[in-house]
Amino acid sequence: SYYTLFGRLTYNPSESDEVWMRELRSRFGKEAAPAVAESYRAASRVIPLILGTATSDYNMGIWPEKDMGGLINFFLHLGSYDPPRISSFMEFIRNTLEGKYSAKLTPEDTALRLESIAAEIEHFLKQADVLVPETNKEYWATIKDFQILSGMARFFSQKIRATYKLGFFYELGDYSLLKQAIVHAEKALDIWKSLSGTAEEIYYPKLIMGPSSYGHWRDNIFFVENDLKQLLDQEELFKILQNFDFGFDFGPRAYTDETEIYR
Repeated sequence: SYYTLFGRLTYNPSESDEVWMRELRSRFGKEAAPAVAESYRAASRVIPLILGTATSDYNMGIWPEKDMGGLINFFLHLGSYDPPRISSFMEFIRNTLEGKYSAKLTPEDTALRLESIAAEIEHFLKQADVLVPETNKEYWATIKDFQILSGMARFFSQKIRATYKLGFFYELGDYSLLKQAIVHAEKALDIWKSLSGTAEEIYYPKLIMGPSSYGHWRDNIFFVENDLKQLLDQEELFKILQNFDFGFDFGPRAYTDETEIYR
């Protein structure tokens, strides 16, 4: 599909949809083709929107289809890949606190769009499922990719909310915002575990994609868990110290032979 799309649109940007519909009918059947096509349309918007929100490498030395965005405090300070249209987290936070208005998409706008796209993918897959024979192996592989992309959209909708609410917590010291961020991080972890399970059904566990991308979605579960751990640590610290203007950071607690790390 990618090469057909790239080749035909490069030759003629006004190419009719019939080029793709003809191919989809031959692969998935006349009745299922429209639903599969709509799934493709929706799924193709997931990665650009995720990267537009925040990206750690403008030269694309990352694997966005598998990337969880980086640890949450790092993610908070990333810039948008599309700054004329999409606000970064810190830009959105500053504008809100200063009462400035912008026509750019906010992080919440992006989260809502990602949820809407995920719902579209799932809606059209549900239509196609009853129309494509179970023996069609190409369809089975195709829907796994769609399910992963739908999961990525739902994961980032929660991670984005956890991130900007954490940013507001840092600025305002409002404990309710930290609690909300924790809830979103918990949901994000559940979603990532689910999409990793889907990826395990089809993808080799030691994939290599580019010079710095190695492994599998499941390998990132540790980092998604760490997002939640960071927020829970923040909550524990807040309960002990509350808000303060200045403090000394002496690093993490010292490990002893009683800690889990040595067991």
